[in-house]
Amino acid sequence: MEGRGGFTNNSGPRYWEMTVVNGKRGERRIAAKDFFVSMMSTALGPDEIIVSARFPRHERHAWQHFSRRTGDFAIVAVACTLQNGELKIGVGGAEDKPLVFEFRNEKAEAIPAKVRDAVNPAGNPRVPALYRKELVEVLTRRALARVLHG
Repeated sequence: MEGRGGFTNNSGPRYWEMTVVNGKRGERRIAAKDFFVSMMSTALGPDEIIVSARFPRHERHAWQHFSRRTGDFAIVAVACTLQNGELKIGVGGAEDKPLVFEFRNEKAEAIPAKVRDAVNPAGNPRVPALYRKELVEVLTRRALARVLHG
């Protein structure tokens, strides 16, 4: 299970709704919220492969990520979508699997701090937890600005 399905994790957490996989037992659908089991582990069986993913249309969307070098996995990635007045923010890399936050009728200025306060990243010698939290806030602010103001 390790390392498979990385395109969905690195392409923006929670941008998609459904992943279709195929294996010896046939085709099955996995909801995006159930796809990740933990860091670098997915719900794919050992004989399964991703055959498609469903990406819904949104009125507005933005994605921000930070990595040390081009091509590396993001240390933190944030996706922001707006549809019918509902704002969704997905955060990857802050915890062992992507998180989604939904907002309605919130002041935009308060959202980045709320998302930062809601994540509980594990620290490691290369990327301390506080650094990840700060990245979450900065990237959320940037993605939110792109969604709200273009």
